[in-house]
Amino acid sequence: MAAGIILAGGQSSRMGRDKATLFFDGETLLARAVRMLSTAVSPIIVSARAGQELPTLDSATIVVRDAVPERGPLGGLHAALEHVAADEIAFVMACDLPRLTAEVVHTILASLDATCDAVVPRIAGRPQPLAAVYRASILPIVAEHVAEQRLSMTALVDALAVKYLDGFDHEQFLNVNTPDDYANLK
Repeated sequence: MAAGIILAGGQSSRMGRDKATLFFDGETLLARAVRMLSTAVSPIIVSARAGQELPTLDSATIVVRDAVPERGPLGGLHAALEHVAADEIAFVMACDLPRLTAEVVHTILASLDATCDAVVPRIAGRPQPLAAVYRASILPIVAEHVAEQRLSMTALVDALAVKYLDGFDHEQFLNVNTPDDYANLK
């Protein structure tokens, strides 16, 4: 079984407003991520910051809140992994990847084998840890990083046995960080 984790709790400081609530093709980025990911995995867990208002989501979607504020994506991953059985896997994605497809998710999931803790795609040589699959058994490592305030997803990936995948279309991994990114998306 594979769960889906969508990290939606960012501050959106470069955007100037909550990216999860931005609209693209008639739905919010968060609703779009939930819809797409639910065709590949189940359950879907959305990790949000405390007090964050989310758009209306499917009733089957599990919403969790960061236990420790201001810990970035790693804090969101920590909160969400606590809801996944240790022997399962989870596809983890940021909510601001509107062009990511279920086909890509399936390809990444299928690449996980007994030799690795995670499968992380690379685009132009750059790892994409916020569109990757992780074993839920990494929760103690994530918790240690959060407790020690080593909050970089790259640092987490460096602490794991990772299989990297190349050859993806970079368009599918474009994220929406700024108003210009959002204007170009539309």
